[in-house]
Amino acid sequence: MTVRSGEDLFGVVRAYAALGDHRTGTKTDAATCAWLAGELERIGARVSLQSYSFSRYCAEWSLEAGGDEIESLPLFYSQTGAFDSTAPIVRSLPLENGATAVGLDEIVAQSPAVAPIVLATDGADGRLIAQNRDPESPTPAPVLLAAGRDLERLEKGPVRARLRSWIEPGRSENVIATFGPDVEDPYVVTTPLTGWFRCAGERGTGLAVALAAAAALAEHHPVLFVGTTGHELEHLGARAFRRSSSLRPRAVL
Repeated sequence: MTVRSGEDLFGVVRAYAALGDHRTGTKTDAATCAWLAGELERIGARVSLQSYSFSRYCAEWSLEAGGDEIESLPLFYSQTGAFDSTAPIVRSLPLENGATAVGLDEIVAQSPAVAPIVLATDGADGRLIAQNRDPESPTPAPVLLAAGRDLERLEKGPVRARLRSWIEPGRSENVIATFGPDVEDPYVVTTPLTGWFRCAGERGTGLAVALAAAAALAEHHPVLFVGTTGHELEHLGARAFRRSSSLRPRAVL
C-alpha cells in the first residue's frame, strides 16, 4: 500500500462532495458510508459498519424577503410544529470565530414562540453558517437561520417564514476498517463523515488524507480506521464508538 497521488486525493474529495449534503441519518449519509466502505476495501482493509439510533429532526421550510425566496436552514431541534408567518422576528446572530453562535439561547428566550424567529448569521463573508446541535437539547422556539448578507432585505421586508418540523426515529453508521491483523494497540486514524452541506473542503479533504495516511501507516503497524457520522449533532457517532471500544491505541491521528 502506498500514499495516493494528489490527483487521487482530489478524486476522493470530488466523489465525496458529489454525493450531496452530508447530514446524519439521510439517504446521502447511507450512500456515503457504502461508498467509503468500498474505497476502504479497494485499498486492502476489512470493513464493518457500526449502527446506532438517534432522534432525527426533519423539516420542510422556506423564507422569502421582498417576494424572493432566499437561502435558509432550520436551526435543528428547535421547536417542532407547523408555522407560517408574515411577521417573524428578525435578528442578527453574532458568531464567534466566524462559526459558533454567541448568545443564541438568550436571543431565543427573549422572543415569543408563536412565530418563527429568523436569525441572520453574522459571519465574515455573509454566508449562512449552520449551527451544530445536540438532539438532547432542543430550543423552545421555531428558528430559521438565514445568511448575514440578507439581513438588510429581511429587515426591510416584506418577509414570509414557513416551517414544518418533526422528530422521527433515525439511524446512522460509523465505518470501521482494519488494515493488518487485529491487535490491542493499533494506530487509529479517524475522521468525521458528516456535516450540514456538501462539505468538500472541511470533510472531503480530511477524508482523503485519512485514507492515504491509514494505508501508509499500515505498512509499519496494524491500523484501525474509524469514520464517524453525527459530527454536526455533537459527535453522536464518535460517542457511540467510544462507548463500544476498549482499545488502547498506540497513537491516534
